Amino acid sequence: MQKIRLETTPVVFNSASIKVLSFKREIGRKAFSLHWHDRIEFIRIHKGKMDIVAGSDKDNIVENEVWIIPPKTAHEAIVTEEVTYDVLMFDVRAFYNESDICKKYLTAIYDSRARFKKISNDKEIVACFDKIFSSFKNPTLETIADVYRFLFFICQKCMTDFSDEVVLNDVKEIINFIENNFSQKLTRKLFVNKKLLRISAGVFFFIQLQES
Repeated sequence: MQKIRLETTPVVFNSASIKVLSFKREIGRKAFSLHWHDRIEFIRIHKGKMDIVAGSDKDNIVENEVWIIPPKTAHEAIVTEEVTYDVLMFDVRAFYNESDICKKYLTAIYDSRARFKKISNDKEIVACFDKIFSSFKNPTLETIADVYRFLFFICQKCMTDFSDEVVLNDVKEIINFIENNFSQKLTRKLFVNKKLLRISAGVFFFIQLQES
């Protein structure tokens, strides 16, 4: 099994609690190796293509698309055509507040109780990404507002599943399934396809890592 690396390099966020990066990669190279972290991450392709892997899902991301990488999701990417791309990342917990809406949705994103389609070419999502990215060096209160707006678009347009239940219940269900089916060949994809989980295969990577 490929080793999944916890990224431990400290991330220096700006005064608006976000971080952005820009990259250019040649064909045939890994854009980055398999790893995971607590923060949410978004990758926006300006030119070229990449094969992306998040959990057990493999897709291709192309120009003017945004790749959504939820917290604790193992991910990697291989360049299939010379590519330039931007990265936006932040810790969802930095945007928690006492409102019931934030408690409901932002904690669900961090706890992996919200699931999303991996790729979007929605114009509002792409435009909001670009606006946040461009404000990185000189953030204002509007930058904070744009982050909330961006999260709104992600939830409204890309959310595929939502649970008010905590992930711990899903973990117990995993353990029960393993105990009852230990003679089978158990794979991450099997658990997801059996719909035993409301969490992603990428989060299951994380659970395996924590228990190893």
